[in-house]
Order: sequence, then structure tokens, then C-alpha cells
Amino acid sequence: MPAVTYYLDQAKTNPLKFEWKAGWKNFTITHNNHQVGVIDDVNELKEGKSFKLTNGQTVSAKLNMVFAVIPELELLLDNKPVPGSPTDPAAIVKQGQIALIVIGAINIILGALAMGARIDILTGLGVGPATIVIGALFLALAFWGKQKNSATAFMIGLALMAADIVLTFMAAADSRGSSPTSGIVVKIIICLLLYKAAQAAKKLKEENPASSPLVPKA
Repeated sequence: MPAVTYYLDQAKTNPLKFEWKAGWKNFTITHNNHQVGVIDDVNELKEGKSFKLTNGQTVSAKLNMVFAVIPELELLLDNKPVPGSPTDPAAIVKQGQIALIVIGAINIILGALAMGARIDILTGLGVGPATIVIGALFLALAFWGKQKNSATAFMIGLALMAADIVLTFMAAADSRGSSPTSGIVVKIIICLLLYKAAQAAKKLKEENPASSPLVPKA
């Protein structure tokens, strides 16, 4: 049974738990080990429903469909995103940062391997010193985006990924019509993630909120 827990205090003594069965059935909300509400099925969850917590706050849950195909839980506490939840701007920015760090690290590692081990496959793909520089750029964008809540940093990362996708399609066209690799799907997902991170960073900078009191359970 899928489940996620957030805490209303730094000491992690005040848990807010969401759990559900396959197909989003029996979506249950529990606060401090007391069940405060149940949403029976996916249709009801898509409509959204609110409940009162034991401390008087109001929690709501709603299942949105991003781009009409990707399910995303919107969890609100007193009409604000539960920090750490899928629609929390700070959590989205952090995910964007992680994506940029992973991309940067992969580029640096591949570039170093191509130069140090002289792997023909990598060098044949054009991997080399420039790849390391690009990797370092992604790492810089990750730091800039997270530390400064910079939408620009994430949009630059998005532009670089989009350019990489275009180049991949061009290379495929030059290879007698061979299809692009399955990595294109992953790159598109990363582009969507970076776009969301840019929007979230912009929102955080506009609102300039205080540090989040909620910490997601590991």
C-alpha cells in the first residue's frame, strides 16, 4: 500500500500520513495516529475533499492530471501546499536542482572517461573536454537555481536539454532514418521537470516564504 508521511514539527512527533490502495482506492488521511478522513475512490479524489485535523487545521487532497496523463497529488494544509508534497514549490525546486546535478555529474564522468580511458564509443559520439565544461555548467545552474530561487537558471537548463533533443533527432535523420534512442523520453521528462522547477522558483521568489516547518519522512 503506497504511503507518505509528513511532520508538523521539526522533532517529527506530529505526523500527517496519507496512504491508499491500488487505483487510488481508500485514500486515508491520518493525523497523530487518528484517522481524520477517507476518500473512497479515484473519482472522488479527482474532485478533491477536505477534512479537519485533530489540531483544528484543514487538510485537503486532490488528484490532478498533469498534461492529462501524469497523476499528481495536491495536498493542502490550510489552503497551502504541504511542504515536501508534490505541489510544494520548494520541493519542486529541489527536484529540479537534483535533475541538474545528475545531468552535470553524468556529463563530467563521461567526459573524464573519454579523455582518460580513451573509450572509442564515447569519443565517436563527440564526448570530450566540451562535455566536462557542459557538465560543470549544469552544476553551476543547479546551485544558482536552488540557492537563489532562480527561474532563469532552470530555464537555461531546459534550453540546453531541448537543444540536445533537437541535435539527437538531427543525428538520427543523418543516420539513414534511424530512430532516436529511448533516452529521448527521459530527456523530455527532465525538460518538463525543469519547466516546473522554473515556475516554482518564480513563485517562491514572489512569495518569499519562511522556511518550511514540515519535513517529509525518509
